[in-house]
Amino acid sequence: MQVFSPEQLKEDNDAQRPSESGLHSHLPSSDALLPTLIAAKPTIYDVFRLMTTLTQASSLQAMLHESAQIITQVIEKVLCLILLPRPVHSSQLQLAACVPALLGEEVEMQTVTVPTTLRERLQDATLHGRVLRLNTQEQEILNPFKKVEYADLCAIPLILGDTHLGMILCYSSIPLQVTDEEQLILCTLARQMALAIEHYQRIEREACEQQKQVHAFMTDLLHADASYTAAALQKRACLLGCNLAAPHLVVSLQLLPLWGNSIPTEEERITRIRGASTRTRRHIHKLYPGSLSDGESDQILCLLRLETGRTIDAVNQELDTLAALLRDEEHMSLFVGISTPCQVLSEYRCGYAQAQEALQVAQWLRQHSGSASFEALGVYRYLYRFARENVLSDAYQAQIATLAAYDRCRHTNLLETLETYLECGTNIADTSEQLHIHRNTVQQRLERIQSLCLLDLSQRANRLPLLVALKVHRLTSWGG
Repeated sequence: MQVFSPEQLKEDNDAQRPSESGLHSHLPSSDALLPTLIAAKPTIYDVFRLMTTLTQASSLQAMLHESAQIITQVIEKVLCLILLPRPVHSSQLQLAACVPALLGEEVEMQTVTVPTTLRERLQDATLHGRVLRLNTQEQEILNPFKKVEYADLCAIPLILGDTHLGMILCYSSIPLQVTDEEQLILCTLARQMALAIEHYQRIEREACEQQKQVHAFMTDLLHADASYTAAALQKRACLLGCNLAAPHLVVSLQLLPLWGNSIPTEEERITRIRGASTRTRRHIHKLYPGSLSDGESDQILCLLRLETGRTIDAVNQELDTLAALLRDEEHMSLFVGISTPCQVLSEYRCGYAQAQEALQVAQWLRQHSGSASFEALGVYRYLYRFARENVLSDAYQAQIATLAAYDRCRHTNLLETLETYLECGTNIADTSEQLHIHRNTVQQRLERIQSLCLLDLSQRANRLPLLVALKVHRLTSWGG
């Protein structure tokens, strides 16, 4: 058996470690709703003022965490748990928020099933502004902890009308002495929380229904046979807030975790991807108002409205910036494929195919993250499949490999010089201008290249195969 106090369950902010049991995830910061946590015990006015902010949190989880913090101010030295019904088994309650946060692996949790008679007694007490005093048997029924001892436990139901939305549990290592004023505050807060929970759940249901409509629309627009008229698709787009009379880009995105040497659990992988996916979609809708996005996991498909004056290069740069943010701040790789502008409905299916191909090339070209537009793929569009599948080498690839090894060993730029020289049609003046070096330096590098290369650069027949072999080398080096 284990005896705990709230102080023993507090996390060390300098050495926080996530729960291995999966009961406690990283809870949102309280800064959004509680800019200043009152140092002294709050008055009724303070608590009621904070209650007005319950529906302003960014999510249901954030609201529950803020509410638990308020409760721990009302009743000091308690551990506050908030339980909500399980998604499938609505009669069973499971942990949704905890303040102070649990350390995790030493604490076993189980779901709670509240008998109808006990729920009715709790509800009746709450309606009269009282916190029901529980006997030992009732405390055991409501207690989700196993192998843990405590001195006292009080419970406040979260009920809206006849709907039971959850339960507040307050644990203490000493007998609780809850004053009449504190009971009134807790019961009032519980009613406000029930309203807020219903508010957030309604928003989630509406968002889910909206996303189903977006998915069906984008499937019909990009994938399915042409069974809908242009007018019908235009009308559906307008109902979703998207004006297809304006040009759009089809953008395909792929999210992958950057774990380094660590091996994540499946739960960690899913949590990280969902968080990055939500952030990505919010960022895109902020940058491109009137756009649509479909998908909420590792794959996202978007229709980005291309405003007047905004170029594909600008979109590419903006998405590259987003990819860098996700890589640096959330350790996630974001790869993006961008289509050419779609002006009429008949172009969107082609745009989808372009975005998918650009995404594949982006994943092959970029080591960690980045975007690629279909119109900027150039010769790589034709070469990347060959580069992935080719297992044989020829004389041209052998010469490129020799130059690459020389560059690595001597820290030179012979490959870059050769690539620019061949792309400039063997014009030394243009090559020196592109590389920002003197033409004599270009000439010296070409002489060094020729000394290492068995193929004669002056022969026109060798130039195109060498350039193609060099591009294939780029693909295999970056993608491999």
